[in-house]
Amino acid sequence: MRATFSSKQKIPKEEWKLIFVQEIPNWIQVPMMFYIPDCPSKNDLTKKIMRHGGIVVAIHECCTYQIKPVNEDIKSADYFPGAVYDSTWILDSIRAGELLHNAEYFQ
Repeated sequence: MRATFSSKQKIPKEEWKLIFVQEIPNWIQVPMMFYIPDCPSKNDLTKKIMRHGGIVVAIHECCTYQIKPVNEDIKSADYFPGAVYDSTWILDSIRAGELLHNAEYFQ
């Protein structure tokens, strides 16, 4: 499920820095993929991820990062097997202006 945005929205240019992309050496940048279970804060997180170059997917795949939104009552059954990271990783990376190492955000 992808969020849609109005082309009339005005977002300051500094908020559009591509953070959630990965380099394929000597080739291109590819968007990082994130899985967020349905919850009230999913839309807000999706907008922030997409604004910084990432995408949010409906199904977890081997190269997808599963994100647990802060202060949401989400059960482990709502996630696929594999690593789950706290959404503060996303928010802290945006504040820092670069992708932070995810080890300290592992749930």
